[in-house]
Amino acid sequence: MPPAFISQRQAVGFVCLVAAMLLSPVALWLVGPPSRAEVYKAVPLTAGEYPFLERQIFEEHSDLDMVFVSSSLMMAAIDAPTVQRELSRAIGREANVVVLGANWQGLDLQYSLLRDLLDHRKARMVVMSMPIPEFTSDRPHVQAFRWLRFGDYPEVLSRLPVRSKFILYAEYVLGAPRQWLSLARPNHVDPARALSSTFGTVYQDIGYYGAPFVREEREPPPIPPGIGIYSAATAGQFDFHGHPLGPYQLHFARELAGPLRRAGAWLTLLHIPVADERGMNVIPERMFWPDVIPVPMSIAGIPAGIVFAGKTPEQHYHYFFDQHMNSNGMMLFTRAITPTLVRIYEEHIH
Repeated sequence: MPPAFISQRQAVGFVCLVAAMLLSPVALWLVGPPSRAEVYKAVPLTAGEYPFLERQIFEEHSDLDMVFVSSSLMMAAIDAPTVQRELSRAIGREANVVVLGANWQGLDLQYSLLRDLLDHRKARMVVMSMPIPEFTSDRPHVQAFRWLRFGDYPEVLSRLPVRSKFILYAEYVLGAPRQWLSLARPNHVDPARALSSTFGTVYQDIGYYGAPFVREEREPPPIPPGIGIYSAATAGQFDFHGHPLGPYQLHFARELAGPLRRAGAWLTLLHIPVADERGMNVIPERMFWPDVIPVPMSIAGIPAGIVFAGKTPEQHYHYFFDQHMNSNGMMLFTRAITPTLVRIYEEHIH
C-alpha cells in the first residue's frame, strides 16, 4: 500500500492546512467577523427568508406590537395581515405585526432571532412556539453554521456542556469560509427572489404530501371566548407531560428569558397544531413552560379537535401539506386563534 504522503514536506503541508481550517474561526474573530446583518444576507433562501429577516431586524426601526418568532411550523400557520387587522381594530390604531421565522426547528435559532430582534427593535408582545413532540434532535440547528459566528453570545454558550461546545466549534469551522468571503465583499440579495411582503407570511397552496391542493372552508367553528388561554378553567385541555427537551434545547429555552426581560416584552407561547393531532381534544406540550422560562407569560392554543371540528379524515388533511399547514390551514387557524392573541395583548399590553 503506498504511503499517504510522498514526502515529509507534503505531510507538513497537510497538517498546516488542517490546522489553518481548525483555527479559521478564531482568526476570523481576531480580525473582526462580518456583521450579524451580513451573516443573514449570506444564508440561502432554501433555509428561510433570511434577507427578509435581515431587513426587519437590522433596517426597520418602528416598534412592533406583536411579533411571531418561530420555525417554519408557525410561519405556515399565521396570516400576519389578519392578526394585524384585528389587533388594530381592538386597540384603535394601526398595529404593527410581523412573522420572523426560518426553516427547521431548534431553540438555538429562535434564541438568536429573538436576541437579534430585541437588540435592535422594541417589541411589545413576542409569540413563540416550543418544539413539537416529534422533534427529537438535541444538537445545534441544521443551519447553525450559516448564522452563528465564533464569539457570539459568550455568556450564553459558555454555560453549555463541553460536548455541545465541541459540536458548535465544528459549526464555526464549517461556516468560517463563507464568513471570510462576506468580509471580502458585500452580500447582494436578488430582489426578484427576496420576500417582498412586509409581514413575513408565506402562503402555501400545496396538497398533503404531494396530493393535489383542494381548497376548503376557512372559517373556524364557533369557539367560546377565552378557551385558548391556559388558566385554571382551561387546564384540562393542556397536557404538559410529553417527552422533555434534551439538555441542549432546554438550555436555549431557559436562555430566552434574558432578552425578554431586558426588553420588557410579554411572552406568549402558542401551540401550533400539526397534521398528526387530528381529532385530539387536548394540546400536547412537552413541559410546563413557566417552570422552564422564568418570565411572565401566557400559554395559548386550541386543540386540533376543536379547530378542525366537523372535518372528515380526508378533509382534515386538506389543511396540511405535511405536518405544516397549507394556506387552508393557515387561514382557518389564524381566524380561530386571533381573538385569543388579541385578548392577551389587551390584558397585558394595551
